[in-house]
Amino acid sequence: MEKVRLLSEIDIDTLIKRGIKAVVLDIDNTLTPWGEHSVVPHVEAWCIRARQAGLGLYVLSNTANRKRAISIAESIGAKSLEVGHKKPTRGAFEGASRHIGLPPCECVMVGDQLFSDMRCEKFGFNAVLVEPLRKREAKITRLMRLWERVFKGRRITYTLDEK
Repeated sequence: MEKVRLLSEIDIDTLIKRGIKAVVLDIDNTLTPWGEHSVVPHVEAWCIRARQAGLGLYVLSNTANRKRAISIAESIGAKSLEVGHKKPTRGAFEGASRHIGLPPCECVMVGDQLFSDMRCEKFGFNAVLVEPLRKREAKITRLMRLWERVFKGRRITYTLDEK
């Protein structure tokens, strides 16, 4: 797992050199501040560059508001994945890989939560942990952040160097 402050700090050329063909994105506090409908400008600009470089963009979110997920995905030129399972289950990540049509090793999951988004590594995905865009979050997420603090420093590489 890698860690960057902002999604826009992820080097697109490095992803491509590593064989990444698809970027799977979380919504809340990764693309948008929690509960909001507009993607932040630096994220939108990064998504444009990623698409121009040939990367496929996909959104995988646990949000109950599917219309919001689809709208946000469309606003960045991504496809919203409906896989019938919630992150961090095996079904969510395997379903995403199946819908995308690529093996997990050619995909990278980008999200702000250690236990839901970054668990993708267990199922073969590459992973980049971003810092949350805002402190405002769902109650369950705030509870999970307490656990993240316990585990956070144990296996994170703080650079996005070429492998």
